[in-house]
Amino acid sequence: MAARAARQAATGKKPGGRPSSPPQEGSAAAGQVNLTDEESRIMPVPGGGFERCCNAQAVVAAGSLLVVATDVVQATNDKQQVVPMPDALGEVETRLADTGYFSSASMQACVAAKIDPLIAMGRQPHHPPLAERFAPAPSAPDNPTPAEATAHRLKTPEGRKL
Repeated sequence: MAARAARQAATGKKPGGRPSSPPQEGSAAAGQVNLTDEESRIMPVPGGGFERCCNAQAVVAAGSLLVVATDVVQATNDKQQVVPMPDALGEVETRLADTGYFSSASMQACVAAKIDPLIAMGRQPHHPPLAERFAPAPSAPDNPTPAEATAHRLKTPEGRKL
C-alpha cells in the first residue's frame, strides 16, 4: 500500500485497479483444508488443470511382477523418486523405469549405487518404421556418460526387449 501511495505521489496519477487490502492475521492456508486426506497436495494433471492428489510409487521385481515396495509422495513428478526406492529389492543389477524418471541426477544416482540404469529417455512412437525396428544395433560410444550409455543400450535388441 505504501508503494502504491509512493507511485501515485511520484507520477501524480491515481494507479489503476483496486487498492489492495491490508493483510489479515492468521494463516491464509487455513481456508483450504482437506478433511479426508491432509497429506495430499494440489498438483498439475495430464491434459491441463490441477487436482488434489498424491504421487504413488511402486517397485516391482521384473521376473515375477511381484510388488516389493510402495510409497506415496507429494512430489509432482517422478524424477526425484529413483534415489529413495533402490534399496527395496536388496541387490539390484538393473533399474528399469519409464521416461518420467529420467534425469541426469537419476542416472548419476544409479551409477553411484552400482545399478545399471535403463531409464527411457523420451516417448517412443507406437509403430516405428520397419527399417528402424530391424536395424542392427549401433556401435557403442567411446567413454559415454550414463545417459549416452543408456541411449545406446535402449537401441540394442536386449535393451528394446527390456
